[in-house]
Amino acid sequence: MEATLSRRRLLSLLIASVSLALAMAPLPGLRRPLLVAVGSELAGAMGELEPIFERHQGGIDLTWKVQGSQDMVNLAREEGPERPRVLIPANRDLLNQLAGELQAQGAPAPFLQPPVPVARTLLVAVAWPERAQRLFPDGRFSWPQLRRATAAGQWGALGAPASWGSVDLRSADPMRSNSGQLTLALWCRGQNGADCAADLRRAVYRPARSTDILLQEFISGGPNEGDLALV
Repeated sequence: MEATLSRRRLLSLLIASVSLALAMAPLPGLRRPLLVAVGSELAGAMGELEPIFERHQGGIDLTWKVQGSQDMVNLAREEGPERPRVLIPANRDLLNQLAGELQAQGAPAPFLQPPVPVARTLLVAVAWPERAQRLFPDGRFSWPQLRRATAAGQWGALGAPASWGSVDLRSADPMRSNSGQLTLALWCRGQNGADCAADLRRAVYRPARSTDILLQEFISGGPNEGDLALV
Protein backbone atom coordinates (compact mmCIF):
# COMPACT_ATOMS: atom_id res chain seq x y z
CA MET A 1 0.00 0.00 0.00
CA GLU A 2 2.80 2.42 0.94
CA ALA A 3 4.59 1.65 -2.34
CA THR A 4 1.38 2.32 -4.28
CA LEU A 5 0.87 5.66 -2.50
CA SER A 6 4.48 6.68 -3.18
CA ARG A 7 4.07 5.95 -6.87
CA ARG A 8 0.84 7.95 -6.94
CA ARG A 9 2.51 10.91 -5.21
CA LEU A 10 5.42 10.72 -7.67
CA LEU A 11 3.04 10.57 -10.62
CA SER A 12 1.02 13.51 -9.28
CA LEU A 13 4.21 15.53 -8.79
CA LEU A 14 5.35 14.69 -12.32
CA ILE A 15 2.01 15.70 -13.83
CA ALA A 16 2.04 18.96 -11.86
CA SER A 17 5.61 19.74 -12.98
CA VAL A 18 4.84 19.07 -16.64
CA SER A 19 1.65 21.14 -16.44
CA LEU A 20 3.57 24.05 -14.91
CA ALA A 21 6.28 23.84 -17.58
CA LEU A 22 3.69 23.80 -20.35
CA ALA A 23 1.89 26.75 -18.81
CA MET A 24 5.08 28.79 -18.63
CA ALA A 25 6.36 27.91 -22.11
CA PRO A 26 5.02 30.05 -24.96
CA LEU A 27 2.88 28.11 -27.39
CA PRO A 28 4.60 27.81 -30.79
CA GLY A 29 1.57 29.16 -32.60
CA LEU A 30 1.43 32.23 -30.37
CA ARG A 31 5.06 33.28 -30.72
CA ARG A 32 5.31 36.40 -32.84
CA PRO A 33 7.81 36.14 -35.71
CA LEU A 34 10.40 38.89 -35.98
CA LEU A 35 12.45 38.95 -39.18
CA VAL A 36 15.75 40.83 -38.98
CA ALA A 37 18.02 41.63 -41.93
CA VAL A 38 21.71 41.82 -41.01
CA GLY A 39 24.84 42.70 -42.94
CA SER A 40 27.14 39.77 -43.51
CA GLU A 41 29.63 41.16 -40.97
CA LEU A 42 27.12 40.25 -38.24
CA ALA A 43 26.26 36.73 -39.35
CA GLY A 44 28.45 35.05 -36.74
CA ALA A 45 27.28 37.30 -33.93
CA MET A 46 23.60 36.77 -34.77
CA GLY A 47 24.03 33.02 -34.56
CA GLU A 48 25.10 33.46 -30.93
CA LEU A 49 22.58 36.18 -30.07
CA GLU A 50 19.47 34.43 -31.38
CA PRO A 51 19.08 31.81 -28.59
CA ILE A 52 19.96 34.38 -25.90
CA PHE A 53 17.36 36.81 -27.24
CA GLU A 54 14.66 34.15 -27.44
CA ARG A 55 15.33 33.02 -23.86
CA HIS A 56 14.73 36.56 -22.63
CA GLN A 57 11.87 37.26 -25.06
CA GLY A 58 9.92 34.00 -24.96
CA GLY A 59 7.02 35.35 -27.00
CA ILE A 60 9.16 36.21 -30.04
CA ASP A 61 10.47 33.86 -32.70
CA LEU A 62 13.58 35.61 -34.02
CA THR A 63 14.60 34.79 -37.57
CA TRP A 64 17.25 36.59 -39.57
CA LYS A 65 18.67 36.71 -43.05
CA VAL A 66 22.10 37.79 -44.21
CA GLN A 67 22.15 40.36 -47.00
CA GLY A 68 24.56 42.78 -48.58
CA SER A 69 23.97 46.15 -46.92
CA GLN A 70 22.97 47.96 -50.10
CA ASP A 71 20.82 45.00 -51.13
CA MET A 72 19.06 45.22 -47.78
CA VAL A 73 18.17 48.87 -48.23
CA ASN A 74 17.07 48.35 -51.83
CA LEU A 75 14.73 45.52 -50.83
CA ALA A 76 13.35 47.55 -47.90
CA ARG A 77 11.71 49.88 -50.41
CA GLU A 78 9.44 47.05 -51.48
CA GLU A 79 6.19 46.75 -49.58
CA GLY A 80 5.02 43.39 -48.32
CA PRO A 81 4.26 41.50 -45.12
CA GLU A 82 7.37 39.33 -45.48
CA ARG A 83 9.84 42.21 -45.39
CA PRO A 84 12.24 42.46 -42.40
CA ARG A 85 11.10 44.65 -39.53
CA VAL A 86 14.61 45.39 -38.29
CA LEU A 87 17.49 46.43 -40.55
CA ILE A 88 21.13 46.20 -39.41
CA PRO A 89 23.37 47.12 -42.36
CA ALA A 90 27.08 47.84 -42.07
CA ASN A 91 26.60 51.57 -42.59
CA ARG A 92 24.16 53.89 -40.84
CA ASP A 93 24.32 56.30 -43.81
CA LEU A 94 22.40 53.78 -45.90
CA LEU A 95 19.49 53.90 -43.46
CA ASN A 96 19.53 57.69 -43.34
CA GLN A 97 19.52 57.76 -47.14
CA LEU A 98 16.56 55.37 -47.23
CA ALA A 99 14.62 57.48 -44.74
CA GLY A 100 15.28 60.64 -46.73
CA GLU A 101 14.17 59.10 -50.02
CA LEU A 102 10.94 57.69 -48.58
CA GLN A 103 10.01 60.92 -46.82
CA ALA A 104 10.73 62.90 -50.01
CA GLN A 105 8.10 60.70 -51.67
CA GLY A 106 5.56 61.60 -48.98
CA ALA A 107 5.83 58.30 -47.13
CA PRO A 108 5.77 58.27 -43.32
CA ALA A 109 9.02 58.00 -41.38
CA PRO A 110 10.22 54.40 -41.87
CA PHE A 111 11.85 53.98 -38.45
CA LEU A 112 10.47 54.25 -34.94
CA GLN A 113 13.78 55.78 -33.81
CA PRO A 114 16.74 57.34 -35.63
CA PRO A 115 19.36 54.72 -36.54
CA VAL A 116 22.23 54.46 -34.05
CA PRO A 117 25.61 52.74 -34.50
CA VAL A 118 26.06 49.54 -32.49
CA ALA A 119 29.55 48.47 -33.64
CA ARG A 120 32.53 49.61 -35.66
CA THR A 121 34.16 47.37 -38.24
CA LEU A 122 37.26 47.70 -40.39
CA LEU A 123 37.87 47.17 -44.07
CA VAL A 124 40.57 44.49 -44.19
CA ALA A 125 42.85 43.44 -47.04
CA VAL A 126 43.38 39.67 -47.03
CA ALA A 127 46.14 38.36 -49.29
CA TRP A 128 48.06 35.15 -49.86
CA PRO A 129 51.44 35.55 -48.08
CA GLU A 130 53.68 35.38 -51.16
CA ARG A 131 51.45 37.86 -53.00
CA ALA A 132 51.41 40.23 -50.03
CA GLN A 133 55.20 40.16 -49.78
CA ARG A 134 55.52 41.09 -53.44
CA LEU A 135 52.83 43.80 -53.30
CA PHE A 136 53.95 45.39 -50.03
CA PRO A 137 57.62 44.56 -49.40
CA ASP A 138 57.74 46.88 -46.37
CA GLY A 139 54.83 45.03 -44.77
CA ARG A 140 52.45 48.01 -44.92
CA PHE A 141 49.29 48.14 -47.04
CA SER A 142 49.28 50.95 -49.64
CA TRP A 143 46.51 51.93 -52.05
CA PRO A 144 49.00 53.57 -54.51
CA GLN A 145 51.10 50.40 -54.59
CA LEU A 146 47.99 48.31 -55.15
CA ARG A 147 46.87 50.57 -58.01
CA ARG A 148 50.30 50.38 -59.63
CA ALA A 149 50.30 46.59 -59.39
CA THR A 150 46.90 46.26 -61.04
CA ALA A 151 47.92 48.76 -63.73
CA ALA A 152 50.90 46.51 -64.55
CA GLY A 153 48.38 43.72 -65.10
CA GLN A 154 50.69 40.71 -64.89
CA TRP A 155 52.77 39.48 -61.98
CA GLY A 156 55.69 38.93 -64.35
CA ALA A 157 55.90 42.70 -64.90
CA LEU A 158 56.38 43.11 -61.15
CA GLY A 159 59.28 40.69 -60.97
CA ALA A 160 57.14 37.85 -59.65
CA PRO A 161 56.87 34.40 -61.27
CA ALA A 162 55.00 34.67 -64.58
CA SER A 163 53.07 31.53 -63.59
CA TRP A 164 51.10 33.67 -61.13
CA GLY A 165 49.29 35.14 -64.13
CA SER A 166 47.33 38.38 -63.83
CA VAL A 167 46.99 40.54 -60.73
CA ASP A 168 43.41 39.86 -59.59
CA LEU A 169 41.60 41.64 -56.78
CA ARG A 170 38.44 40.41 -55.10
CA SER A 171 35.83 42.82 -53.79
CA ALA A 172 32.10 42.88 -53.15
CA ASP A 173 29.77 44.55 -55.64
CA PRO A 174 29.41 48.26 -54.66
CA MET A 175 25.83 48.18 -55.97
CA ARG A 176 24.95 45.57 -53.32
CA SER A 177 27.50 45.71 -50.50
CA ASN A 178 28.84 48.30 -48.09
CA SER A 179 32.36 46.87 -48.22
CA GLY A 180 32.27 47.21 -52.02
CA GLN A 181 31.24 50.86 -51.69
CA LEU A 182 33.97 51.53 -49.15
CA THR A 183 36.55 49.84 -51.38
CA LEU A 184 35.52 52.02 -54.31
CA ALA A 185 35.65 55.20 -52.21
CA LEU A 186 39.13 54.46 -50.85
CA TRP A 187 40.46 53.26 -54.19
CA CYS A 188 39.34 56.51 -55.85
CA ARG A 189 40.38 58.90 -53.10
CA GLY A 190 42.38 61.69 -54.75
CA GLN A 191 41.79 60.22 -58.23
CA ASN A 192 39.54 61.07 -61.17
CA GLY A 193 36.23 59.39 -60.32
CA ALA A 194 35.25 57.94 -63.69
CA ASP A 195 38.73 56.76 -64.60
CA CYS A 196 39.54 55.15 -61.27
CA ALA A 197 36.18 53.37 -61.12
CA ALA A 198 36.92 51.86 -64.54
CA ASP A 199 40.40 50.84 -63.35
CA LEU A 200 38.96 49.10 -60.29
CA ARG A 201 36.34 47.34 -62.41
CA ARG A 202 39.08 45.93 -64.65
CA ALA A 203 41.16 44.84 -61.64
CA VAL A 204 38.37 43.09 -59.72
CA TYR A 205 37.76 39.47 -60.56
CA ARG A 206 34.12 38.38 -60.11
CA PRO A 207 32.64 40.85 -57.60
CA ALA A 208 30.57 39.07 -54.95
CA ARG A 209 27.16 40.15 -53.77
CA SER A 210 28.16 40.28 -50.07
CA THR A 211 31.27 40.23 -47.92
CA ASP A 212 30.74 36.79 -46.37
CA ILE A 213 30.37 35.16 -49.80
CA LEU A 214 33.44 37.00 -51.05
CA LEU A 215 35.64 35.74 -48.22
CA GLN A 216 34.37 32.16 -48.56
CA GLU A 217 35.09 32.16 -52.30
CA PHE A 218 38.51 33.74 -51.82
CA ILE A 219 39.64 31.14 -49.27
CA SER A 220 38.15 28.10 -50.97
CA GLY A 221 39.38 29.13 -54.44
CA GLY A 222 43.03 29.58 -53.49
CA PRO A 223 45.54 31.92 -55.19
CA ASN A 224 44.23 31.04 -58.65
CA GLU A 225 40.86 32.68 -57.79
CA GLY A 226 42.26 35.99 -56.55
CA ASP A 227 45.42 37.47 -55.05
CA LEU A 228 43.97 39.94 -52.55
CA ALA A 229 40.44 40.41 -51.16
CA LEU A 230 39.01 43.54 -49.56
CA VAL A 231 36.47 42.52 -46.91
